[in-house]
Amino acid sequence: MTVLDYVGVTLNVLSIVMTAGIVFAIYHNYSVLKVTQFWAEAKWYEKIFACCRDSATWLWAYVQWVAAGLLAGSTWLAEAVGQPEVAAIMQQYFDPKVVGSVLVVCAIFTMWTRARTLAK
Repeated sequence: MTVLDYVGVTLNVLSIVMTAGIVFAIYHNYSVLKVTQFWAEAKWYEKIFACCRDSATWLWAYVQWVAAGLLAGSTWLAEAVGQPEVAAIMQQYFDPKVVGSVLVVCAIFTMWTRARTLAK
């Protein structure tokens, strides 16, 4: 294996771990909010927004993280379920590692800028 392969594997694992972390954060916010009066009266989109700290920026960052995790694991998943031709098509038209890495960088920047403005 080359250094680039190790970097790719590291990015895949990091993306999947971070996606699990985001899912956990959303679930934690949900479990905290569901006991409030707001939760009983809110519409579905208000609940999603509330789980993202009432911030469209955080919501967008969560969407980016989940998309990055799905893209990073998509070729591996296609090969695991016995569909190597799907993995070959995906690798031919776009490299999921690169696309996933770009989404991760975008999400990190988005979350950093939002955290910076929330701290003021």
